[in-house]
Amino acid sequence: MNDIALEIEKQVTARHTADMESDNWLSKTIRPILAIVVPLDYLATKWLPFACGISVPDQTLQATFRLMEWVMGFYLGFKGVERIAKNIGPLFKK
Repeated sequence: MNDIALEIEKQVTARHTADMESDNWLSKTIRPILAIVVPLDYLATKWLPFACGISVPDQTLQATFRLMEWVMGFYLGFKGVERIAKNIGPLFKK
């Protein structure tokens, strides 16, 4: 099981590295854009209806919250994994 998780992590890191090396502006900035837009969307979905007197179904709020969890977990989680791997990588190369 650890081999599969390690292989998935290597593929994701390789994809992120390729994105950063490309000349495409969007491929370099999509993660930070999503990390800003999705929480703003959640806040708008959660608080704007109260201000305007509109009702929003609970399913919509739950779906928006799950999307925010996924995006933030992916963005912050993999950033952390990348930094940890970068810092401890040299220890295993000795």
